[in-house]
This record gives sequence, structure tokens and C-alpha cells, in this order.
Amino acid sequence: PYRANIPNKPKVFFIIPQNQQHEAMVKTLEEGLAEIAGGASEIRISFAELDDNDAAKVAEVLVHNTTLKRLDLSTNPITDDGVQHLAEALKTNSTLECLTLDSILITNQGVLCLVDCLKVNKRISDVSLRNNEFGEEALLAVKEIVSLNRRLLYFDVYGCNSFDYSLIGAINKLARQNMFLHQACYGGDPHRMVACVMDVYALVLFVLCGMDTSYLRSNSNSFFHTRHGPEAESLLTFLQEGNSLGDWARLSELNGTLVTQCCTELDIPFPEV
Repeated sequence: PYRANIPNKPKVFFIIPQNQQHEAMVKTLEEGLAEIAGGASEIRISFAELDDNDAAKVAEVLVHNTTLKRLDLSTNPITDDGVQHLAEALKTNSTLECLTLDSILITNQGVLCLVDCLKVNKRISDVSLRNNEFGEEALLAVKEIVSLNRRLLYFDVYGCNSFDYSLIGAINKLARQNMFLHQACYGGDPHRMVACVMDVYALVLFVLCGMDTSYLRSNSNSFFHTRHGPEAESLLTFLQEGNSLGDWARLSELNGTLVTQCCTELDIPFPEV
């Protein structure tokens, strides 16, 4: 992206997308927020001494904004109160995809506010909370939301106030599963609202990730059947008759090889019968 040339260490540093390359002199938070309102798709406000009141002003803009996709407020003294303002705004925002809050003053309480937001907001796919002072309570909540909200493809919690590296690893593993799932089932687009399983490989990933297949009706008139072919349709019928993916894997060597491959990619054990 094009970076505006702003002298004298201004309070706001923002990024203007390529299709909006224009010079802008920004010296106050208000001017920076005006740039967001003017259609910027990416903004970074770091090392700017932004406090909770400033975060609240950013939140006010986010409520109605429809163009901003990436927001970075790292390395500012924003506490849980400021994060709560942002989280409430993001419950209604429908365009932001990436949120970075590295090295601020967020604790467990602030992370829980964000997690609550991500139960509602299904647009955000990338969250970074590196080098913050939250611990195991927050990590457990993050792990749960990454497993529930399958559009979360990246959730960085390294450098937090916890030495439970197995829990951090579990979060990364879940996010990686989400990435595999979306590459196979959603064409790599985490923002598609309807699952579109492409083939039997994708359906196996879909099932292994715990996704609900009940709405993928198995009949000759279904979208699933007409779009995706007989192999996936056969597996779907098999599952909806009460059988397990483990049962299907043991029907043939080819089925077992496919399930084994998917389990390896997701780093999970082979399904039981």
C-alpha cells in the first residue's frame, strides 16, 4: 500500500490503499478518523499514545464504516476498557477482516470481550494479540472461539502472560484446521457465508473439523448433488444414514488413504468406527 509522507512524528500514521493514492497531512486522531470515513481500507495507528478515549473514537467510526478491512492499533496504552469499546463496535461492523492489537495493555477481561464479539462477527478472519498480559483464562476462551467460529484462520497469542505452550499450540492447530477447511470447502475465501463443499476430499475435511452436514440434504434435487458429483454424494448419504467417517474409511483402501491424508493434514487422530 501507499504510505502517506507525514512529517514531525504525528499522532496518527495511516495507510491508503493503492486505488486511493493521495497525499494527506494527518496530525490529529480526528484527521485520521476522517481518512477512514473517507474510504481508506487499511489503517495503522501505532506508537501514537492512543488511550481508551481514543479507542472509543475509533469504535464510533467502526460502527458505521463499510470500507475498512485492516486495523492495527498496536503499541498504544489501550486497556481493557478501550478494547471493550472496539469489541462492541465490531459486533455491528461487517467489513473488517484483520484486527491487530499487539503490545497494548489488554488482560483476560479484554480478551473475553473480543471473544464475545467474535461469536457475533463472522467477517474477521485474522486476529493478533501478541505480547500482552493475559493468561490461561483468556487462552481457553480463544481456543473455544477458534473451534466454534471456523472463519478464524489466524489467531496469534504468542508472548502472552502464560507458559502453557500446549494450549497456545492447540489454538494454532485449530486455526490451521480452519485454514485447510476453507481452502477446500470455501475456495479459500473465509468470508463466504454458505458452505460449498467441492468434492469428497473437501467433505472429509468438513466432517473431520466437526462441521454440521445435516443441512446438506442427500437427494437428486439438492444443490450438493447437482454441483459436486456422485462420490461426495455417496459419502454424504452414508453419513446421514447414521454411519461414521471411520466406517466409511474402512470400506476400501482408497477411502482409508483419503481419510488418513486428511487426518495428517489436520494433525488429528484417525476417526473411530
